[in-house]
Amino acid sequence: LLFHMLDAANVAQAIWDATLQLDGREFYSEAMGFGDDLSTARDLVAFWAGLHDIGKAFPQFQEQKKVNRPLGHGQVSAVVLPGILQDEFGYSRELACQLATVLGGHHGVFPRSIGLQGITQCDLGGPPWAAKRSALAERLHALLSEPPAPSIDCLPQHIAMALSGLVSVADWIASNEE
Repeated sequence: LLFHMLDAANVAQAIWDATLQLDGREFYSEAMGFGDDLSTARDLVAFWAGLHDIGKAFPQFQEQKKVNRPLGHGQVSAVVLPGILQDEFGYSRELACQLATVLGGHHGVFPRSIGLQGITQCDLGGPPWAAKRSALAERLHALLSEPPAPSIDCLPQHIAMALSGLVSVADWIASNEE
């Protein structure tokens, strides 16, 4: 899982470097509160792209359990990321929740709050699995030069949607075995 997260992060960096024009990179960086520090904005976008599949670190997914109503790993990402981003990396609650929705929707369907209600820590594997998810996020963060948390409270909606598209494409490319 960590290797796929790194693959997605590195693809996001490649998209940033090779596909986004300078004004696109500046657009993201300004909205993220980094002004003309394009390198930090790039590293943070890569970190976010890498986090998209953190929801695969839970028992149903890892054990491929057959259950009547399986939780999707995007749903799990959307449930667990707010806590990880706030507790481990100092993000504001609003930004952490917004990013959880953006990243949880990396397969093209954004998780709805009604679909996330009722998911318990037991469903997610309890404290041992929470610790694994935190460790994965921390390791990814360290391997990506520890980009700082943005000082903003929320991304503008158009930036969040653009980020969603970038993360989805990075995931598709990173998942291609060829």
